[in-house]
Amino acid sequence: MPKRPLVRSSSGPPILADFKGSDGPPLVIDRVTGKIYSLKIGDQIAEATGGTGTIGPTGPTGVAGTTGPAGAGGAQGPTGADSTVPGPTGVAGIQGPTGVTGLTGPSGPSGPAGAQGATGPSGPAGAQGSTGADSTVQGPTGAAGVAGPSGPSGPAGAAGSTGVAGIAGPSGPTGPVGAIGPTGTGSAGPQGIAGPTGAAGVQGTTGPSGADSTVAGPTGPAGVQGTTGVAGNTGPSGPTGPAGAAGPTGTGSAGPQGATGPSGPAGAQGTTGAAGPSGPTGPAGGGGSTSVQTLTDTATSINTTTATLSGLQFNLTSGNTYSFNMYIPYKTGFGPCGLRLGLTFPAATIVAANVSIPTAADGVGTPWYGRISASGQMVVATSAPAVNTTLLAQITGMIRPSANGTLHVIYAAEVATASGVTIRQNANAILWTIG
Repeated sequence: MPKRPLVRSSSGPPILADFKGSDGPPLVIDRVTGKIYSLKIGDQIAEATGGTGTIGPTGPTGVAGTTGPAGAGGAQGPTGADSTVPGPTGVAGIQGPTGVTGLTGPSGPSGPAGAQGATGPSGPAGAQGSTGADSTVQGPTGAAGVAGPSGPSGPAGAAGSTGVAGIAGPSGPTGPVGAIGPTGTGSAGPQGIAGPTGAAGVQGTTGPSGADSTVAGPTGPAGVQGTTGVAGNTGPSGPTGPAGAAGPTGTGSAGPQGATGPSGPAGAQGTTGAAGPSGPTGPAGGGGSTSVQTLTDTATSINTTTATLSGLQFNLTSGNTYSFNMYIPYKTGFGPCGLRLGLTFPAATIVAANVSIPTAADGVGTPWYGRISASGQMVVATSAPAVNTTLLAQITGMIRPSANGTLHVIYAAEVATASGVTIRQNANAILWTIG
């Protein structure tokens, strides 16, 4: 049989150069399908077309080799300075070259299965790489190593009794956690004297963490409440000491005025003395103000005949001076029909009054102004700014009558019309007596 190499010198699809030194075209077995292929000229793979040979008996399985001894652990690298920023992961080691795959030979007869060989010890761990400089960029994660088997947990030791606190020695390695003993119910012993704090020991290696648990251990029973002692009797009062000597008389300022005592009873009413002579008569004072108003609308005035506004009048006394202000609400049913408005009064030493009546829409010059200086005089507005709308006329003035009499408001329509003029209710006036 020609010599054929069992190991390829490269990866990827097989070509003739992978099998240098063979005595003939190499054969390739597809491990998935079990088919045999040969490499032809031109680096093409073709399925072998030879006749199928007789399947030989299965050869015996070879004895597994022993696993090599575990290598010594690599030295621990220096610990970098503490930092809140994780350093980058060290560069992964270079992947070693893959060995040349040998040419698969023809299947021999399957032998009987051999016994399983013992697992060899693990190989030595590689040396710890140096810690890289701090970086805010997370480095690539290295390949995870094979996890070793967990060793059996040691038995939990019994909880020892607490001794007197001594000087703290260096921390030793953390031993396995012992089982929690039952909570005692005895009384607490006296507090021991605290010893001085020793220097911090070298940090020991951290032992394996126990299994996480979300269930809290049972709480021990509370100690029995002691009985409250009986209160002692109150001791007898000590004797009173002798009085001290009198101090010197103070010379402080007078104290505050005491409260006024209650008034004594009223004395008997004395006899009424004789009436004195009457004094001269003083000047007349002002008489204050008087106001009036109407309570209903008047009948509509349909012509120019003057009417007296009933309810809006004042009585005047000769020799007094008066001021007055009158507000006359009214309406008209015909736009070209305005309001006639005036006053009647007794003879007067002085009299002056102004009348204001709206005649046009809002704006400059809308009211019609007039003056009254004689009894029976009227101011005539020739139109109204709106129909069937309450409008307001006003009279202001002053008078000092020389005879007693009445101050009256008089009115009429500006033109004769069936729509006419009506004085509305609550027309009002106020009169001030000056004196």
